[in-house]
Amino acid sequence: MKLSLSKTKKKDAGPDLQKSKKPDTASSDKPINKNKTGLRLPAIFSLLNSRHPVAGLAIVDNNLYGITLRQEKNSSKPSVVGNASIFLAQGVIVNGQVSDAEALTAAFSKIRSKLKTPFCIFAMPGEAWWSKLFFFPASLTNKQFEESMAFHRSLDLPWESQDVYADWEEISMNESDKRAALIVATKNNTADLFLECLKKAGWTVLAVEPAALSMIRAIAHFETDSPAMVLGFDGSVVEEMIIWKGKMHFGRAFKVPNNDAETFNKNIELELLRLNTYAATEPLGMPKPANLFFIGSFTPDTISRSMRVASSLGLSSKIFASAAMPWGTALRGLVPLSKDTFISLMPLGTEEAYSRRRAFLFAELAINFTLLVAFTLTLTFGGALLFIRNESQSNLDRLANLQGSAEQLSSTIAAAQEFNEISAKAASIASQIPRWDLIYQKILASSSGISGLKITEVNLNSSGSIQITGSVLTSQDLIAFRNALQNNDLGRDIRIPPNLFESGALGQFVLNFNLPDTQVLFLP
Repeated sequence: MKLSLSKTKKKDAGPDLQKSKKPDTASSDKPINKNKTGLRLPAIFSLLNSRHPVAGLAIVDNNLYGITLRQEKNSSKPSVVGNASIFLAQGVIVNGQVSDAEALTAAFSKIRSKLKTPFCIFAMPGEAWWSKLFFFPASLTNKQFEESMAFHRSLDLPWESQDVYADWEEISMNESDKRAALIVATKNNTADLFLECLKKAGWTVLAVEPAALSMIRAIAHFETDSPAMVLGFDGSVVEEMIIWKGKMHFGRAFKVPNNDAETFNKNIELELLRLNTYAATEPLGMPKPANLFFIGSFTPDTISRSMRVASSLGLSSKIFASAAMPWGTALRGLVPLSKDTFISLMPLGTEEAYSRRRAFLFAELAINFTLLVAFTLTLTFGGALLFIRNESQSNLDRLANLQGSAEQLSSTIAAAQEFNEISAKAASIASQIPRWDLIYQKILASSSGISGLKITEVNLNSSGSIQITGSVLTSQDLIAFRNALQNNDLGRDIRIPPNLFESGALGQFVLNFNLPDTQVLFLP
């Protein structure tokens, strides 16, 4: 079962309906694009190109059901990603009409919070819809087919065209000489009450369809694709249909008095016989129905008696769970919007509604992003301004401290320079100490072996002048010391005072001489 494209609905369902241009060739194999809007977001909005999940909503037996499906890539069947139900109090929906809009809005809002998606397709309950099947020659071109449907849409509706939402879809046929289309209409004030509640609850409604169509799609998914009869009952309205290949080939809704169970059962049995008679003469080349589905709040007695009638007609009877109703709309939500050609009873078609909502979401995202950027820039600017202000004050404080200690710093620098000069001189002197030690060692070496010699003081200076003070026992000891000094290259022609021993100071001497080469003090 495949759905097709989007449509733009108009409240005045008249002959001036907008139509897309199609080649003037007959074709019954592909669904035609009835009301193509051409409203698509540019590719630049790829941010929002991923499809949002679409929830299917349905009201059955005072319960609001919702389900969201996802089609897995490697699976032929969809998986459930969201499922919820809300009980509706008695009197919220009466005879398929909204009686308590506030309570219904609250229920729609609650189920939206559980399904976590803003998009939905709604199956409208009740009997406030009308349908009719039309047949045309297969030789009609698509353009002629559309014009014919617009003509019937303007003339055959049971209500004034300005008071209805009406739509149609082409029905596939096995007969090659015919084309068929189903028209469905409802009063706009009935649909608008549901749409208003959905909108207040935060839903973006992509399509509204009669509950019968959702039921057909769900049955085709779960049960069979062979022809079947369907009887539905919501407590006040009976719906009867013939479905085949996921399409409704006949359907109507009517009230049956249910005050008396016996009368109600007889009426249902009679309708079943009439439905079987119509199926036998169905003009679409449809095989004989093989199944009968019961949906809704039929009593066990009604189902039992109807099953006996169905058995006599060769039908297999089955009870279809009402909770499966939203599957029909949820399955429709899996189909790409550009291919959704199913009926929708609302002012806007599915693609336009979805595109507008996406555009709104993008605009909302852009506004939020702009506000976030503006807030970030403001915060950054404020932080930078505060940082600069604090740094400026800190620098001023440091500058004041530097100015206050300028004199101390100046005197410190002068003392440091003086210290550097003294240190340089001390370093120069210290660097020569090893060389002076060498001269002193030579002097001591020269005195060694002379037992009568005692040196008490040695003075050296950087000019190469040496003064040695000491005492000897004999003059021969002093002469031997002098000769040793000269042999060690410490002096030349070192003279001994001739009156050394005549001065009365026996043995005391002072030798003064210069190094033969004063550079010895500074050579490395």
